[in-house]
Amino acid sequence: MRFGSQQIRSTYLISKANFVACHQCEFVEKFPMLKDIIPGGTFLLNAPYEKDEAWERLPFAMQEEIINKNLKFYVINVYKVPRKPGMGGHINTVMQVYFFAVSGILPREDAIAQIKKSIRKTYGEKGEEIVQMNIQPVNKTLDNLYEIWHGAWDIGHSEENKPPIPDYAPAFVRNVLGKMIAREGDDLPVSALPIDGTYPKGTSKWEKRNIAQEIPVWDPNVCIQCGKWVMVCISTQRSLSIVKYMNQNN
Repeated sequence: MRFGSQQIRSTYLISKANFVACHQCEFVEKFPMLKDIIPGGTFLLNAPYEKDEAWERLPFAMQEEIINKNLKFYVINVYKVPRKPGMGGHINTVMQVYFFAVSGILPREDAIAQIKKSIRKTYGEKGEEIVQMNIQPVNKTLDNLYEIWHGAWDIGHSEENKPPIPDYAPAFVRNVLGKMIAREGDDLPVSALPIDGTYPKGTSKWEKRNIAQEIPVWDPNVCIQCGKWVMVCISTQRSLSIVKYMNQNN
């Protein structure tokens, strides 16, 4: 995303970023998040850690890069922002508030006012109650924003970055798909790709994001067979039916 006083007509990727935000904490162990940030830039991390714990949780390489580039480092926990029931796990609106609060693109008060205006425009037709459900988190957002002064910490408390693909994966997965999964696909030469465009089978199993905050568990006592959890409830019901059938015929 680019901001400027004049209209920007750019189609190229950003290679010199003033601001980088990581919405999912698991990504700091998998991707070079700060590769393109400029010295003196700002890094915003959404992490489920306490203020004094966040620095030690970062990979060694990221700690080193934050210090060497003299970055401003902010930590938040979006999921602690009070939200009313029915809001779900969406964090887009809340993350917008943090972005404008630390990026300096607009004065903080003006940015928050514009966000609330956008919320009212988006949800106004659904009634005032829905509008207020979306505005309430905005009012409570900045209470969970902390700046980490990395000068008080040492490098090396955490482990190295985890490889995007394990060492025992097939060579094609490690050398080609692994680069893509690590967001480094632009570095691949054409010669690394299959000549006929045919990829090996069974490669999707190697890309596991594992970024969900919660894992659903099927409870037969409250199930209304809504069909929204097909992979969980239907497969579980089928397994129970098979067990029941076998018990009846033994």
